[in-house]
Amino acid sequence: MSSVTAIAVPLITGIGGLLVGAGFSRVTSRNDQRRQRYAEALSAVKELAATVDVDAAAMTKAELRATEIGHWLELDSVPVSNAFLVLRREALARPGRDGRTFDTARERFVAIAHVYGSWRLRQRFWLQWRDRKRLRDH
Repeated sequence: MSSVTAIAVPLITGIGGLLVGAGFSRVTSRNDQRRQRYAEALSAVKELAATVDVDAAAMTKAELRATEIGHWLELDSVPVSNAFLVLRREALARPGRDGRTFDTARERFVAIAHVYGSWRLRQRFWLQWRDRKRLRDH
């Protein structure tokens, strides 16, 4: 084996490994952040539902938190954001209504968040493309 091969092969392998590792790390950390935000959204809606008609100051704080998370969700993916808006609306209407619509909205949000919380980039790309096309067609 020549001295060039002895140096070049490990160097190229090392650099390639670093690039693949960094890319994988970025993908998994981004998905971890996404899942964390989805969990925060659920807790914010639960808090919002608990404060409706109880304490005006706590409700204002809960609405602000839910709005902030809703903005992040809107930037992340439209279907998750839309499901969150429905869930938020049901949380605000919950005290005087049947809880089944809230539970249905929660289950729908969790299902959509699960789909969009995947680290499979190819699947996420096609989901986003399909949803953008659907929005553009309407």
